[in-house]
Amino acid sequence: MFTRTRYRLLNKYKLISSYRRKTLHISAYPSVINIETSSHCNLRCSMCPRGKIVTKEGNMHLPLYKKIIDEIHRCTELAVLHNWGEPMMNGNIVEMVEYAVHRGVHPMFSTNATLMNNEAGIALIRSGLPIILIGIDGATKATYEKIRRGADYGHVENNILSLIENKKRLCSINPRIVLRFMEMEENRY
Repeated sequence: MFTRTRYRLLNKYKLISSYRRKTLHISAYPSVINIETSSHCNLRCSMCPRGKIVTKEGNMHLPLYKKIIDEIHRCTELAVLHNWGEPMMNGNIVEMVEYAVHRGVHPMFSTNATLMNNEAGIALIRSGLPIILIGIDGATKATYEKIRRGADYGHVENNILSLIENKKRLCSINPRIVLRFMEMEENRY
């Protein structure tokens, strides 16, 4: 019987072989998959192309998400649970993370942290989320709020500090918190 490790090694072999042979048909699963859990966003960031992209806004339903994870869990190692939307706008995001972790897929996502209150932060810590990326893009209140239109710098800072404190209090190594900063004309010093 194949273990998950063997499936993943065989899958990687198939991916590498297909790449080297430059084949058009690949008989393997991706090792990383992007799943748009929510196409909603609560901000209007200056660098975001959302205003130029026509897309139907909505949240992925839990049964569809579970079906995807069930189909890919043997071969796919990482599920990125964001694309153009804010994943925290999906009320099932914690359950989605828990389900991926339970099935052996490492989930991660990027957030603007505006909706990560104390309760949500604790739930994410307990969910087993291995990594969370938080977009900051401004070192000062004025710069941050100019770029992250609709966000409050102090509120986001408190949410991040609360997440860090709760991680310490719960003696958890996860999630690893990565602050992302995209260099732009507005934040270049």
